[in-house]
Amino acid sequence: DLVSRCIVAWSQVARLENSVKLAEESKAVHAREIQELRTQSREKGDFTATLMAKRFRRAKQAELVAGCVAVWARRARESRRAAELDELRARARVKGDQTAELMAEKFRAAAEVNLVL
Repeated sequence: DLVSRCIVAWSQVARLENSVKLAEESKAVHAREIQELRTQSREKGDFTATLMAKRFRRAKQAELVAGCVAVWARRARESRRAAELDELRARARVKGDQTAELMAEKFRAAAEVNLVL
């Protein structure tokens, strides 16, 4: 009878220790799974943040390039207009010089006619 009690008591203690051990292992597995999920979530968040930063940087660079191109185009137009204006002025100057030469020749011719008479 004493042996049976000892065996029953020992089996109860063994079952209790086994259940405690299983519970601890289960908690450890659960904790590892939670940690892995947190790590995955953090990595996914880091990846998302990196993508967002890249997209923002690309958009900002595109904005800067567009601004540079707009300034360049405006200055090119202004330069072209200035060159066209200079050309028009030169043409007008040449035409004015030709007109002045014609007028001078007429005055000279008239003066020579007056001198001859």
